[in-house]
Amino acid sequence: MAFVFSYSFRRITAQLLVGNGVAELSGLADWLAAHQQWLAFIIGLIAFAESLALVGIILPGVVMLFSAATLAGSGVLDVWSMLLAGFIGALLGDGISFLLGYKFHDRIRGWWPFRSHPEWLNQGETFFDRHGGVSIALGRFIGPIRPVIPLVAGMMGMPARYFFIVNVLSSLVWAPVYLLPGYFVGASLHWKDHLPVEWLVATTVLLFIAVYAAYLCRYLLIKISADKLYRTGFLTALIYTIGISVLAMLPAGMELNTYMFDHTYSLHTPLLDKLFSAVTATGEFFPTFGMFLFALFWLGLDALHARNRAAVMNFFVYLVIALALKGTFEGMKLLYALPRPEPALSTSFSYPSGHTACMIFLTLWPLWYIGRYLSDRYKPWLWSLGLFIGLLVGESRVYKGEHWFVDVLGGFGLGLSFFMLWLIWENKHPLALSRNNFYWRLGQLAIFCAAVVYWT
Repeated sequence: MAFVFSYSFRRITAQLLVGNGVAELSGLADWLAAHQQWLAFIIGLIAFAESLALVGIILPGVVMLFSAATLAGSGVLDVWSMLLAGFIGALLGDGISFLLGYKFHDRIRGWWPFRSHPEWLNQGETFFDRHGGVSIALGRFIGPIRPVIPLVAGMMGMPARYFFIVNVLSSLVWAPVYLLPGYFVGASLHWKDHLPVEWLVATTVLLFIAVYAAYLCRYLLIKISADKLYRTGFLTALIYTIGISVLAMLPAGMELNTYMFDHTYSLHTPLLDKLFSAVTATGEFFPTFGMFLFALFWLGLDALHARNRAAVMNFFVYLVIALALKGTFEGMKLLYALPRPEPALSTSFSYPSGHTACMIFLTLWPLWYIGRYLSDRYKPWLWSLGLFIGLLVGESRVYKGEHWFVDVLGGFGLGLSFFMLWLIWENKHPLALSRNNFYWRLGQLAIFCAAVVYWT
């Protein structure tokens, strides 16, 4: 069965990538477009089998998922249904694997194929011993041990509630990572509203900047003290913001804005319109206000747990810094009084981008908070994710014509400046840290992220 699925989807992908193959598959594509639930079911089934112990070891799941996602991207299935199917399949596959390990324990060593290949379980146990509960999330993206980590977690007696919290959170990340590349390939090759190469390159550059900045920060923390790094980072971000603010008033700044606006407008497609509308919606008032309240919720729990003056002060300092950020960019808008681009729906002034400033601050904070529970080697992953989300929102503002390019540059510097202010404070007054709260915090973050996605 695995071979038949693999062969079929490889053949479909090969045909999709050849011009004549589109005509040959038009009948299949039309039928699946009218019966979308079948492709969604197939994607969920592949994700389930690829995540299931024993089956996932021999199944070419990555190839099959890419092929199915490519077909979905050709117009057969919408992106949200595809991601939901992959999420549910991965969630169930890992969940059943864990329950098998939890129930049968060492008896699994006598099952085929583990009795012939005991090293598969041994590698999983070594990885689990080294990384603990985080291995559930990390193991999803490491091929050789991918299908056995949930099984090993059950065998080694990991508490079920912790496993399922991490399982839900990591499945939310796993589905887009494994499915979106194929979906975008199908969309860019076969939809009239394809993805321009320029936007793919620009987004890749933003991802590189986020990853490079996060790992540079980790490297500098080894070389110099955290206090010195954060103070230097604050001054650098502040000077950068001042420089961009000057540029915004100069003719050169408007020339740059006009060039970027004209070039961006020429790259609009219906697909990108949908994607960037969803991205920019995360920076609207209600999602950002929710992120702000969520941070206060965590800080409030810390204050109740620690019951000391420092923990209470952290709550109020975060409140003051966040409100000061809001007041600063609103005041700058009134001070500069620069008009927005012609297509903008908002009637407020343009410089700087409040969406970008808020999202840089608000997305970096919870991922920095979660990173405190992890070893230093994993923290840059979270930092880069938070920074990338903020940069992506900035990119969406330029694409939608809601802000000039220089507005986004200024918003980035402003948000980073205030985040560095928080790091300076927190470094002198560390948050209370209880290892027992880690999985609860992950679960709360997963629920909150799901709520934001649903809202937008």
